[in-house]
Amino acid sequence: MSPPTEEPTETPTATVRYAGEVLVLAERTDVIVGRGSAAGLTVGRSPVDTRVSRQHLSLSLDDGMVTVTRLSRTQLVLVRTASSTFSLDGPGDSVRRGGAFTVLLPRTPGPDDAALAYHRLDIEAPGPGEPASADTPRPDATSETTAKPVLSDRDQVLLAAYARPLLLHAGDDEPAAATHQQVAQTLHYSYEWCRERIDRLRRRLADEGWPVGPDKDSLCRWAVAMRIVSEDDLSSDEPDGTDV
Repeated sequence: MSPPTEEPTETPTATVRYAGEVLVLAERTDVIVGRGSAAGLTVGRSPVDTRVSRQHLSLSLDDGMVTVTRLSRTQLVLVRTASSTFSLDGPGDSVRRGGAFTVLLPRTPGPDDAALAYHRLDIEAPGPGEPASADTPRPDATSETTAKPVLSDRDQVLLAAYARPLLLHAGDDEPAAATHQQVAQTLHYSYEWCRERIDRLRRRLADEGWPVGPDKDSLCRWAVAMRIVSEDDLSSDEPDGTDV
């Protein structure tokens, strides 16, 4: 008697949805996402969106889990689940997820935009993770918007002062935020006040759910990438020092 033949095992795949397109991500394959000609999933090419890098991120599937890796040197990648948001702050940063989640790429805002805008990729992986909600439709929208955080004039100037090196030297490799001492000299405040105020601002934004990272450098990279601060803020009037 011939031995029973085994049914072929179905290879798990992940599904990526963007702007009406559906990309099937196979096991142990990598897909580049961006606006370059080498991208397996094109985002921000027509019309050209300068906030999307030619090779912005990569997606790979391994053992049912999708790894999202930031490739862009200058632009953020956000990975959002139903319960949390992960910020990939630098090239090479990655996060590995199963279940249903969303990947957000910054969009170039218009001059009158009052909200942060993103290109949105909806991903469903076969590995363990948070399931897609049956009550929540999976839109084919190309963007998601979030109201910008509300900053006082003083915190806007303070954050811009810390972000000054990133704003003025955006083309350099990995520019760092200004030091507490440099900001204190620029704004004529004490070292201690600047350090405490920027830490307080970062904690407040984190508590509100913004992916600002664990330190002032990651906060400043996020603020510049999302255009919370710009070079225009560097010419704003300095705080008068009366409300410290």
